[in-house]
Amino acid sequence: MATARGLGSVISVVVLTVTGALTVTPAGAAPPGGADTETPWRTRHWPQTQPWQRDEPAALAEPGGGPQPIDPQHYELPDTMTWSDYRKVPGTNWADPAVHGSQRTFNGALVLVDYPNQPFVVTQPANSTIYQNPTGVQNLARDDVPAFYRDFLNKPGTLNRGHTIHEYWMEDSNGRFGIELSSFGVYRMASPSYEYGIESSMQHGRGCPAGAVCGRDLRGDARAAWIAAVGAEEAAKYDFVFFLSAGQDESSTWQEFGQMKFTTRDDVTDEFGPPDESLPNWNDTRYVPWTSWQASANIWPNAAAGSSVQAESSGMSTYAHEFSHILGVGDNYNNPYGIPARRDYSGPWEMLSRGTFNGPGGPHSRWLIPGTAGSSMGAQHMLRNKMKRHRRRRRGAEAVPGRPRPLRRRGDDGDGARGGQGPGRDHRDAGRRGQVGGL
Repeated sequence: MATARGLGSVISVVVLTVTGALTVTPAGAAPPGGADTETPWRTRHWPQTQPWQRDEPAALAEPGGGPQPIDPQHYELPDTMTWSDYRKVPGTNWADPAVHGSQRTFNGALVLVDYPNQPFVVTQPANSTIYQNPTGVQNLARDDVPAFYRDFLNKPGTLNRGHTIHEYWMEDSNGRFGIELSSFGVYRMASPSYEYGIESSMQHGRGCPAGAVCGRDLRGDARAAWIAAVGAEEAAKYDFVFFLSAGQDESSTWQEFGQMKFTTRDDVTDEFGPPDESLPNWNDTRYVPWTSWQASANIWPNAAAGSSVQAESSGMSTYAHEFSHILGVGDNYNNPYGIPARRDYSGPWEMLSRGTFNGPGGPHSRWLIPGTAGSSMGAQHMLRNKMKRHRRRRRGAEAVPGRPRPLRRRGDDGDGARGGQGPGRDHRDAGRRGQVGGL
């Protein structure tokens, strides 16, 4: 089943050109390594050329006179896709913020936090980090960052090619559910970013620098800073909260800046190592035995009880994925990197699986900041999850004038407990301080 939304689903040649309110100053130079400014994810980060650094290979010709397939399969994986592959759903403009959901438009707060050691990457010079970010947007004033990310995520513009979280949910629900966002911050956390990124469920007690207190609760500390600034009464006006953390997320870096970049864990360079020289340059991570320490120190996106946590590299569909959890729909993926490997049945076709990573360049281009490549154009929900979401909405409390209808919470019913265990769900997420999902 292919959807017009999924950049990981069908080959098309319609070029989307959008003009809008969100404009940016382009980077002054091409990305390092000679990558084209239209495909910055092809930057030469890796010792070997990767699939997402190439164009789609030409199809193999059928032998002359040989039997032809009855049902030929013509598809292209997201890795080689570019924005020219996007096909717009005809006759619609779901991104129009003036059009609200017929059943509900959710009112969300986008709360931004940074750290003593980690400012927002978009406030830094172009390609200045170890990940060669930011790309395309740089040197923003710190006070301008909340409005920038609010508009990038939910206001049609040039940088996001007209695609927003509101558009995604309106299209996915056929006009039933929309999203509005207000931004707050930036709030400075008292502790360095790695004290939040390195935690027990993924790093297993390893990699915490001497004198640091790792495993801190970013959601709790960020919420406390927000409420201290705006007051509990203001905070209570919002149906949900997206917490946006400065820097990279681990989901988009553990593989690309771990085993894809370095042959063995002992090959990880000091640049990707910790501030503590007594620690190795590698550390434990989620799916495989090791990654670079720097990748392991990034936060992993997750959702719990009405809020989710993301980072600057988290693309728009990461927010759509985590909002699915906020609505009570669980993950539906396995660990294809485990031993033995476990098949991922719905793959790039489903938002609660690897379809979250769809977008130009595919899963391995999600390290870009801002997130304009992989995870910028996620797949819709498959029929099972659309039915499940609709059932949850119908079973929710009836709306009361002047009061938003409550969202479904973790553990509300049956397989919704701890985020809903779909086929092959990786249960390691479920124990992370009660978090219900994480890419």
